[in-house]
Amino acid sequence: MILTALGEVGRAVSSTLDLKVVLKTIVDRAVDLSGTDGGSIFYYREQLGRFELGETTGLDADLVERFRKLDIAARDTGLGEAIAKRQPLSIPDLTKRPSNPLRDAAIEAGLRASLIIPLLSSDGPLGTLVLQRRRPGDFSEAIVSLMQNFADQSAIALENARLFEEINS
Repeated sequence: MILTALGEVGRAVSSTLDLKVVLKTIVDRAVDLSGTDGGSIFYYREQLGRFELGETTGLDADLVERFRKLDIAARDTGLGEAIAKRQPLSIPDLTKRPSNPLRDAAIEAGLRASLIIPLLSSDGPLGTLVLQRRRPGDFSEAIVSLMQNFADQSAIALENARLFEEINS
């Protein structure tokens, strides 16, 4: 299953180095593999200490638009915590976390649990893969491990696409 998903990400990179296509393939496959309700990739803008929304799947258009408008400071979110610790952050119940605009928007949209996986390159953090469920509860160790491995491999594909995009701009 993970090999098929990684193959799809690899094909997306080899057929196009369009960063949006690669990101969309990554988030689509991660949601499929994890059995979650939706997912997103947030870019990390290290020099600004901020995140911005990249691609999504399974999320309501109004929520996506709301996420896009947010000013997401790394220090105030689980996204920043996952990047700082360089490991997945499992949040079984979002209502138990401190309030911030991203968390509050997710709760208002009916999302209750999140798994945040940092996307790391050799040069540093690229962003996060966020998987969300409508029902609260822990993510199994098997899913966390699977998503970490998937994110590690996806970060390589993402870095290749990003470098290609920089070269061609």
